[in-house]
Amino acid sequence: MTTLHSLRRSKHISLGELARCTGVPLRSLAEYEYEGRRLPEAEQRAVAAFFGLAPEQMTAGLGPPTLSRMLTRAGREPSTRRDLPTVTPESSRTNGHPAPSSVTSGDEAPVGYRTLLANRNFRRLWLGQAISTWGSYFTRIAIPIYVWSLTGSYAQLGLAAFASLLASLSFGLVAGALADRWDRRRVLIGCDLAGATLLTLAAALAVLPLSIPIKLGTLYVITFLAGMLRELFTAARVAIFPEVLTKSELLAANSLDQGTATLSEFLSYPLAGLTLFYLGPVVAFGVDAASFLVSALLLLAVRAHPAPMESASRPILAEIATGLRTVQRLPTVRKIILLSLVVPALFSLFNTLQLPYAVDVLGSTEEAGFPALEAATALGLVLGALVLGRHGQHVPRSALLGWGIAGLGVIVTLLGLLPSAAAALGVAPAAGLQRPITVPLLLALPLLLLVGGTNSLVFAGIRTLLQEQTPREVLGRVASVMSMAAGSGFAIGALLAGVAQGRIPLVITLIGAALIAIGLFARWWLRRP
Repeated sequence: MTTLHSLRRSKHISLGELARCTGVPLRSLAEYEYEGRRLPEAEQRAVAAFFGLAPEQMTAGLGPPTLSRMLTRAGREPSTRRDLPTVTPESSRTNGHPAPSSVTSGDEAPVGYRTLLANRNFRRLWLGQAISTWGSYFTRIAIPIYVWSLTGSYAQLGLAAFASLLASLSFGLVAGALADRWDRRRVLIGCDLAGATLLTLAAALAVLPLSIPIKLGTLYVITFLAGMLRELFTAARVAIFPEVLTKSELLAANSLDQGTATLSEFLSYPLAGLTLFYLGPVVAFGVDAASFLVSALLLLAVRAHPAPMESASRPILAEIATGLRTVQRLPTVRKIILLSLVVPALFSLFNTLQLPYAVDVLGSTEEAGFPALEAATALGLVLGALVLGRHGQHVPRSALLGWGIAGLGVIVTLLGLLPSAAAALGVAPAAGLQRPITVPLLLALPLLLLVGGTNSLVFAGIRTLLQEQTPREVLGRVASVMSMAAGSGFAIGALLAGVAQGRIPLVITLIGAALIAIGLFARWWLRRP
């Protein structure tokens, strides 16, 4: 039997269009498709009429009427309607799949978060990631604190961070190929279970009476392996979204996913700090391990609709090469990946400078100013993602991305000019005097809120464009290329932080100007074939 989900995907009929044509509420259709709930009798008649069926044809010897049975009894295609999209001709398809569009129909009802969460497959993916992200920040805070408590060495802190980065750079392309070769749902479950095992080992390592070199070496190996799992999980998760969602739902889903992840991070910081202070790293590692197990349990119930996988007999290098050729062949994807290198490099440099900016420029303290800036950015990310998912669905993705980068640049430029404006207004902090709350800090907080909001446009625009423009069977490999580009950009930006010593406002202003130029260029560039 043909399900409503597969019918809509094959005929390019969204739930919003079906709701508009039949007068059946969008939520009722969503609950029918995703939850298996029956439609009320009047709504069943409306849908039956749309498919050219009489009510008695739906029930004759078939039990409760369903859309699948309607189609089976009808033995024909849905009625041709002028307000429905036509089936994409073969000439406009990519590898047998419909060529994706970059924006939903302007007449289609926006996809709401309630509709998304009515999809139980997406709901479980979303909730599992939220819980896992919340737990992961316990470990992210615990590892540097644990390494510092053992060694008191900045070099060892750098090695711990480098172990994770090395995993991304060395395993990223392989992870993408594996995510396309294997069942993505099983990949996600396996990564969660393996992550829980590694964190259990980390907790045991913290209590065993081993020498410091052995503890450090083992911890770095665990960090490296965890980084490999993260790359594989990320590639599979980006690629599984189109398997449980329609194209028109991707932007709202990515926005909700980003906003929830940021909120989970925001909520985990204080509790993680208290856990480490009072209970130590063992409990922090245990909390993260438990979050992975909960995520795995939720993923067990997910039912996806995967694209045909490539043969596992092909050499892994050949599959990686296929992914790279796909990037080279698709102009929009190639441009997205280049932007994923350049923009994160600039944003990473800006983000690295926030601590000295709060203390040396805004006159605040490390304990108050820096967390306040981080909190404002995180809150902006959450609010921006939620607003974007609800109201940005009819905006072309290239516009979201280009204007998002340019808008981010404008706000960063204002942050760079803020010290001069504060001095002109006579509210600049006194040299050498630090206070938790200063006037420049209060002026900077709303700007950091906007930084987070515009950053959500960039993230959602890049990720949604990638999912829309890439054939599903190679999406894991292409996503891993983008992830490696972004990781390299973040590393480059962090390494450039030394050039800002003594000239932080100037460097931040230049970062903003560069982002404005890149955003305006991207707005034009992404519209070119």
